[in-house]
Amino acid sequence: METLDRRAYARVGYRLFTKFSKAGLYTPIEGMTENISQGGAFVTTDGWEAFEPHERVIVTFFLSPDLTGQDKTLGLQGEGIIARVDREGTGLGVQFISGFDQFAEIELLDIKHKVRYKRLSYYLIEAASMPLPEFTRQYSNGFLVEQSRHLFDKKIMVKFDTDVIDNRSSMEILQRDIGRKKTLDLRVIEINTRSSPIGRISIGRSPNNDIVFHSRLVSKFHASLHITATQEYCYITDVGSTNGTFINSQQLTPHQEYRLADGDEISFGPRTKVVYFSPEGFYRFLELPIS
Repeated sequence: METLDRRAYARVGYRLFTKFSKAGLYTPIEGMTENISQGGAFVTTDGWEAFEPHERVIVTFFLSPDLTGQDKTLGLQGEGIIARVDREGTGLGVQFISGFDQFAEIELLDIKHKVRYKRLSYYLIEAASMPLPEFTRQYSNGFLVEQSRHLFDKKIMVKFDTDVIDNRSSMEILQRDIGRKKTLDLRVIEINTRSSPIGRISIGRSPNNDIVFHSRLVSKFHASLHITATQEYCYITDVGSTNGTFINSQQLTPHQEYRLADGDEISFGPRTKVVYFSPEGFYRFLELPIS
């Protein structure tokens, strides 16, 4: 069967909620793209065992309003061939039969997204347009700020990864040591409860988590955040991860809560690093000049 040559297209690290279906599969398998191009994609999923190489599948990608700029989620559906089953990375490589730009738009019901983030530039505009009390009411649980970069190799493969931050203060790095454009492009994750019990936010590699990180060094269910009933404090707990959770380079004891403070650098494993901000702390940070 003729498919597109995936190597002929640049790949980018868009993280799109994805569903796979095929003949004989009654419940679609959910996952999240690690990277995608016109010719194919790699999708992290716990349901990889349901597929074999060379199987024909229907692939549906869900583009959130944060990505498209529209007021609703956009569903794009097309056919593909399973090119690779990655048992170690728990994912599927799929090669599109036609280009991604030929995928058909489909009607959607309410879709629960596993990952949502905006750029820091968005929140600069938000903070400039509303006073602190209104900002903290609208974003009551706080934020995780992820420092990102593109990795580019000679084979034209592009994906998102996480910068390694040294031992200096995370606040110093964010405020002084990165350029203006890079600062404005930082990804910001709002801390929100979607599928977990009220007040507790799950974090890990599995698409079933509220906050999903796709590094193979992050456990499927890695950690959780707990917002107190008064929304005054945020606590983090390592739930028994393989590679550990760290606050400012200090490893956490599994299953023990630790209270977070503004500017704390959290590491999920050795590479996935974010900086925590309370709503007020993030608002104050956005008021600082960006050099």
